[in-house]
Amino acid sequence: MEGIKIGIGRVSTEEQNPQRQIDAFHKLGISDRYIFVDKCTGKRGHLEQRLEYQRAKAIVRKGDTVFLDALDRLGRNAKEIEREWSYFTEEVGCDMVVLNMPLLDTRGRTEDDPTGEMISKIVLTIFAWMAQQETEERKRRQRGGIEAAKKRGVYKGRVPVKVDPYKFAALYEEAVRGERTHKYAMDQLGLKRTTYYKLAEEYKTKTGRFEQ
Repeated sequence: MEGIKIGIGRVSTEEQNPQRQIDAFHKLGISDRYIFVDKCTGKRGHLEQRLEYQRAKAIVRKGDTVFLDALDRLGRNAKEIEREWSYFTEEVGCDMVVLNMPLLDTRGRTEDDPTGEMISKIVLTIFAWMAQQETEERKRRQRGGIEAAKKRGVYKGRVPVKVDPYKFAALYEEAVRGERTHKYAMDQLGLKRTTYYKLAEEYKTKTGRFEQ
């Protein structure tokens, strides 16, 4: 039985549009049912908290082919990337294809081709290290930019989301009592899901914007 094609992607912030990655997977004949793209940044970028990635891992089976738009979709450091690659190719027994790195394509290789497998592992190790260095350099530049802005006195940090605390409290309490849904409250307040629940935690603990 021929395996299915699975596409795994990621964007770093809620504002970034994943459509470019989705379009690339569609061109490969991957249906929306098997496309998994996380929107995450910071601590939520850890694999354990990437829900779409975990969904993909839960359904992949031997004989399937997993397509990645970039190698760092498997992790944020070389050790993590190599561990996840080994999980898919050795523990599960599926093929892996990294779209922007043609050398990382296990399709057509057999157990009787030790040279090809050895080359793949060497290339993977090099590219995994490169992906880690790129991530660290991006963070370094970001920290440098923030420090420079602070010295100039122009760095203000993230602008807090403006919300009427009384309106929030009323709508949130209605949702808790089951009179409204939390989705309704979010829409009325014009808040994203992550912001809404962050405010809900502040409201419950009387901290942040709800500190008395």
